[in-house]
Amino acid sequence: MPWLSRPRLLLADEPTSGLDVLTHEHILRLLVDLRRDLGRTLVLVTHDLRVVRRIADRVITLADGHIVEDLPADRLSEAESPETKGLLDATPTLSRVRHRAQPSEGHHPAG
Repeated sequence: MPWLSRPRLLLADEPTSGLDVLTHEHILRLLVDLRRDLGRTLVLVTHDLRVVRRIADRVITLADGHIVEDLPADRLSEAESPETKGLLDATPTLSRVRHRAQPSEGHHPAG
């Protein structure tokens, strides 16, 4: 809806937070397509660095309202600030899920 007035800048604050997987994907595709087709700037506010990696050109990390890191999205793995590193560490990965899903050693009651 905000794109109808053709703004030069759109601020999307956590646009995919709390959405089911299919709606999440649809919203991301819509934002990317609109940005590309209309040639407008999209400022995406999110804690989800999976989204950032997928659609952002630049990543700016804020802490207490101040910029603590500004880097190209394709260099996100080179982040130096503790805040950006913390967000990266909080991003679920398949290897972390597998590691947590391993059964513990010892006695397991029959199910």
